[in-house]
Amino acid sequence: MLSYHNFLKCSPGPSSCIPGDAPLPQLVTESDFAGFATMAQENWGNVYTTFTQKYILMHRIVSLILESMECHIDFLIMTARMPGMMKFPISFQDKKVFIVSNPELEGNRLLPTQKPFITLYEGFVRFPMEIGNNELQLEFHNIKNDSAKIAFRECGKRLDQILASGVQNSKHDNPQK
Repeated sequence: MLSYHNFLKCSPGPSSCIPGDAPLPQLVTESDFAGFATMAQENWGNVYTTFTQKYILMHRIVSLILESMECHIDFLIMTARMPGMMKFPISFQDKKVFIVSNPELEGNRLLPTQKPFITLYEGFVRFPMEIGNNELQLEFHNIKNDSAKIAFRECGKRLDQILASGVQNSKHDNPQK
């Protein structure tokens, strides 16, 4: 198995404010407020993306993995963290992408098949109370040859560039097309 692990290092526009698109919590009753208070933590991850920007970022990441590893993997197994708030990017609909509730469990089921696959774990924080550390982790299993190892390492280098630059808006960022 080969692994990749890195962190999103900056926000979309370091010197500009970007409106958030997280839903406001529906706090009406005393028990609503009490329940909300139980989620308090001492330290939260930095919020670098909005819901929309996270899907743009994930579209870039998934598209890059599929492009770079196309002939080296049969499956890309990942989870979609809730709440999603919008349609999945088109790259999530690729025939190799499987969105599951527990990538580790699905990966363990696939290991004996000897089919090459990648599991993707992400912890990009979209609102202040979301659990995560803005991390991206990939695990490449059942590797068939050295060219697959090289492709995975090159994919990691390109992912490093994406994570170091944050989410930049461009004409190529429409995840629905």
